[in-house]
Amino acid sequence: MHVADAFRAVLLDEKIDPALAAEILTLPSANEIAELFDVIDPIAIAQVREALTRTLAAELADEFLAIYNANYLDEYRIDHGDIGKRTLRNACLRFLAFGETELANTLVSKQYRDANNMTDALAALSAAVAAQLPCRDTLMREYDDKWHQDGLVMDKWFILQSTSPAENVLETVRGLLKHRSFSMSNPNRIRSLIGAFAGSNPAAFHAEDGSGYQFLVEMLTDLNSRNPQVASRLIEPLIRLKRYDDKRQEKMRAALEQLKGLENLSGDLYEKITKALA
Repeated sequence: MHVADAFRAVLLDEKIDPALAAEILTLPSANEIAELFDVIDPIAIAQVREALTRTLAAELADEFLAIYNANYLDEYRIDHGDIGKRTLRNACLRFLAFGETELANTLVSKQYRDANNMTDALAALSAAVAAQLPCRDTLMREYDDKWHQDGLVMDKWFILQSTSPAENVLETVRGLLKHRSFSMSNPNRIRSLIGAFAGSNPAAFHAEDGSGYQFLVEMLTDLNSRNPQVASRLIEPLIRLKRYDDKRQEKMRAALEQLKGLENLSGDLYEKITKALA
């Protein structure tokens, strides 16, 4: 059975629990897919995952739209039934965002602006960023203007920015280091921007030119003295070098050697670096 046929069967099954349907319709993340391989190719994984998403979005456009509309809720209630419908609706929106651009742009923009809860608003933003829709910059700016004084709410925004599939995502992340809501003294902001980029955007972090590794080296150099505990957690994606091809391993090893040469290197970082280089 083709994946599209399996998805169609789930979408047309009126007896299935909406929350379960949403779980089935959610593709595994790039990191989850990577665990299936001895040698990880992050670029290939990202490309194939997006191609599959676009194929399903095209083949099941009518079904996704029908289920999306059928699960509309005019009020926000916290109960199992509504949570399931909301989750299924947002799973469908994720695919609709990769469909016909004009319709996708309209659906995503409307859901964001009509949302009466953060779950639906963030689902719309996430879809806009993942599919790189024309509305994404405007919606992200509206969110920033509304929530910039609430750090925990902005963490979600920083994660979306740092995990974007945009080619210039590293440039964006560097720029956000100066954002009014970001601080290198706040562990949550650090994890949401720097940690999410390194750990949850493998295609960008493992860019063939090594730019992602160098960025993390810069950040860890700063954090080594500022907050070594946070630094020791952020280094995790870099110390898994043996899971990658020789060229990436060489660049990751060079980055680790650079960090190992720091004066006053924290004990936590030293232990992880030396173990990775062994």
